[in-house]
Amino acid sequence: MDDFRKQLLLLGLDKGLLALLLGGLGVIAKRYLDRQAAQRAYDQRVAEERIRAYKEISRIVAEQLMAMARLTYLLDEPAETEAAKEKLAADFQELYSRLRESYLTEMPRLQADVIFVSSEVAATLIAYIEAFGGFMRVPHDLAKGETPRPPAEGLTALSARLSHALSQEIAGYQA
Repeated sequence: MDDFRKQLLLLGLDKGLLALLLGGLGVIAKRYLDRQAAQRAYDQRVAEERIRAYKEISRIVAEQLMAMARLTYLLDEPAETEAAKEKLAADFQELYSRLRESYLTEMPRLQADVIFVSSEVAATLIAYIEAFGGFMRVPHDLAKGETPRPPAEGLTALSARLSHALSQEIAGYQA
């Protein structure tokens, strides 16, 4: 009977150690799976923020380029009469004021969204912001009697590069 008790005790001890080992492995596996789920949730949140940033950047750039194109048109439009000149000047000042306000409020958002994009998009976005800043000199040039030439071609090219890079990144995240 003593040998039987010894075998029974060894069997119980063996099964108990096996249960502890399996329980420990279960805890480790659960922690690993929880970390993986948390990482996936974090990655999903970052991806959503990136998509939001891409949409915001695209919206701001499109609105500003449309306003810039209208300003360029107003600069180039011939005015036959004094009333037409005054109307063009008033339209120009109103549109420029709205664009300047947009520039002052939207550019910080663009700069904040740089952290969510690739270095290629960030470099293009920063170049766009700098070029657009040059466009803000137009009324100053007009006041000095100079004929301003807004950097429309440069901004258009930067905008096209920016749109292409953004669409490539969005396609990469949706794949």
